[in-house]
Amino acid sequence: MKSNILVLEPVSRTVSLALSLKKVLLDVKTKYQHVQIVEIEEFGRTLILDGLIQCAEADEYLYHESLVHPVMTTHPKPKKVLIIGGGDGGALREVLKHNLVEEVVLVDIDGELVEIAKKYLEVIHRGSFNDPRSKVVIMDGFKFIEESNDQYDVVILDLTDPHGPEIAKALYSKEFYSRLRSRLYDDGVIVTQSG
Repeated sequence: MKSNILVLEPVSRTVSLALSLKKVLLDVKTKYQHVQIVEIEEFGRTLILDGLIQCAEADEYLYHESLVHPVMTTHPKPKKVLIIGGGDGGALREVLKHNLVEEVVLVDIDGELVEIAKKYLEVIHRGSFNDPRSKVVIMDGFKFIEESNDQYDVVILDLTDPHGPEIAKALYSKEFYSRLRSRLYDDGVIVTQSG
């Protein structure tokens, strides 16, 4: 039986997509954002941040594979990878499919979100947080870039939209991209999600 409760996902300023909600598994406010884990008819377990759907188990692979694999196959030897954002673990999972990868550093500002993902989104991260090649750093991505001296072959920006939750705004600035360039090896590449 379908639920009478709907999740409304904004598509534009005047149009929203209505999805049938089966169950709310978690509804909390972290220090940085409102996090909801829900079950949606036909999409399964879904992560919602500040009222915007981020990923759903039925189709998240379309986003994560498209974000990760083109950049990973563009670089000839992607041994060292940095992911900024991506607290759900989906991009991390996809990076770890590449055998040349020796180290992946995932930097996310919201440690509570990462812990929630570990508990509720196993179908998305598939244990990637436990892979010995992965390291999670709970820190603002901008601050990490400022303070770290490490360099990477590939940088993946798996961020919330710039018009969505406020926590990612600085990560879309010219200053951030200028600093980010210094974290790349000479043949390094960057990819960012685009909505």
